[in-house]
Amino acid sequence: RPMCSVLGQRHNLPVRLDALFERCTVAAFSARIGESIDPLLPRAVLLHRGPENAPRMFWMHTLVDGGMGLFPYRRAAKMLEGVTSYGIAEGEAAFSSLREMAASHLKVIRGIQPTGPYRLTGFCFGGHLAAEVAAQLEEAGENVELLILLEASPPHSRPSLLQWLRPGTSR
Repeated sequence: RPMCSVLGQRHNLPVRLDALFERCTVAAFSARIGESIDPLLPRAVLLHRGPENAPRMFWMHTLVDGGMGLFPYRRAAKMLEGVTSYGIAEGEAAFSSLREMAASHLKVIRGIQPTGPYRLTGFCFGGHLAAEVAAQLEEAGENVELLILLEASPPHSRPSLLQWLRPGTSR
């Protein structure tokens, strides 16, 4: 059984699974045991640490995987030399709208970087989430320097069935 589950169930010590990846030594991991976490709230997961004062990139993934779906992005994050990358793990809270979910993610992002310029990346549903976060930042007068959508269509777009059946044709 996974170590985090055993610690949580047998010893009532909540440990986030991503803590194993952030702290790779026994000493560093043990320092995280019992830290206060709220599994309902989104949280930042460090994917790659760039140099001090490096620009930051915030990655958003698809729905409900406890943030573990962010770890494949570590390799891509490391390829962005000179950039510190954080993944935003969505938590377990239920949101009534995309706007509400984005506002919750935005609190996490602003906790790390209070002002822009912002760089956002989203995969699949995370692309829609990143686009909504970008819209809320711009509504607040912030600068969104970069918005990358991976396997996500731009907001308010509807590709026609013809595009899927015959790529290369236009709408």
